[in-house]
Amino acid sequence: MGFSDGILKNVDIEAYHEDTEYISSSAIKEASKSLKHFEWYFKIERDRKSYFDFGNAFELALMDVFNKTSEFDDKVFLFDESKRPEPTKSFGCLANKQWKDDMFDTQQYVINTTGKESFETINFMLESAWQDSTIQKILKETDYQTSIFWTDKATGIKLKTRPDVCRENSRTIVDIKTMSDASPSKFARDSSNFEYPLQAAIQMRGVIESGMYDRVDNYYWVCFEKEPPYNAQIYRFPKAEWAFFQNKLDFILSKIAMAREQNKYIGYTDRADNNLGILELEIPVWYKG
Repeated sequence: MGFSDGILKNVDIEAYHEDTEYISSSAIKEASKSLKHFEWYFKIERDRKSYFDFGNAFELALMDVFNKTSEFDDKVFLFDESKRPEPTKSFGCLANKQWKDDMFDTQQYVINTTGKESFETINFMLESAWQDSTIQKILKETDYQTSIFWTDKATGIKLKTRPDVCRENSRTIVDIKTMSDASPSKFARDSSNFEYPLQAAIQMRGVIESGMYDRVDNYYWVCFEKEPPYNAQIYRFPKAEWAFFQNKLDFILSKIAMAREQNKYIGYTDRADNNLGILELEIPVWYKG
């Protein structure tokens, strides 16, 4: 399916990810590491990972609760391993292995009924969400995973983004995160390691460039722990930081545009202050003392 610039609802997530004409935040985050990372991003075949299934299943359950939708039952398959053909044997048994492979050969998200990252876990997480009045206010009457496509004016690069939650009447974007530890110190490290603010900048750019919003007033991360005690925590993207990450986005896009023009995707050498591409070793303070 080919896409064009615009705002699209009800786009299948697989179709969204399969499109390579438009660049997503995942590819841009790779370009933030190096242009060679960006080039390889499109070459590597990615396996479906169980934690993606769980995270997406939880988001569907969350939207069903707060927006009275019914997506979870249609898109999530509950896997009960106790129903395997040979219940006294492990999945090393050929019959059990084939049965499990058949169960997972589906377009639905697959999660266990009990145990870690299961339907049981989702219910604990939903309970924490429901106990927080601010989370209720942020998530009610919202649009889930609207697909946005646009062309960057400065570089001509085609971009796409798919915010988890858009609340148009308050010009708010919400990104839902599931994690083991949502504490302030851990979330700050994760934000840096996984470039959450850069991803936020892309989403903010998308809703404005597409005409969905005339401006963004609020950006939140709503984090849910998937392990006891299942804390739920809201973090605000500080407005004082918005300009920095918009500038960072522009810089990365300009590098991608130049690499495409020259058909040259280099590694870390563009960080050097010499024409040989040699970098100085940065010795950590903790190592010296």
